[in-house]
Amino acid sequence: MLLGIGFTEGVMMASLRTTTIAGITAALVALVLVGGCGTNPCAGDSAKSATPECLVSQNAEIDLVVIDKTAYARGDIIPDVKDSELGDQIGTVERTGVTDDFQDWDATALPVGTEIYSSPSSTTEVIVRTDDGYVQYLKMVEG
Repeated sequence: MLLGIGFTEGVMMASLRTTTIAGITAALVALVLVGGCGTNPCAGDSAKSATPECLVSQNAEIDLVVIDKTAYARGDIIPDVKDSELGDQIGTVERTGVTDDFQDWDATALPVGTEIYSSPSSTTEVIVRTDDGYVQYLKMVEG
């Protein structure tokens, strides 16, 4: 007998302790893998969450354009828009297929040369002339 317990009980306690330590270790490894140890630079930082790089990292299929260092994401088609109802043309897409290191007039999906107009009714959207008609692109803000 060792310290008041038998050999069998001592082996069982050692086995239980090993099993418990292995379980805790497995749980910690799972948390690190699932949680990523905070390696996502966009997570939890509202100042970065609306950058084009973060938006693309969160959704590789996002359709956006960058204007004045701000991302604008595709919204709805605007039915029955006449050219006279548009604001001023503010620019055209200069590069397409961009996924990082965004500059003004870069887009993820819009073709080079796509015309972009200010919205006469909103400062939080621009209007883009596409093959589908006019489409609103909404300003993505931190949040």
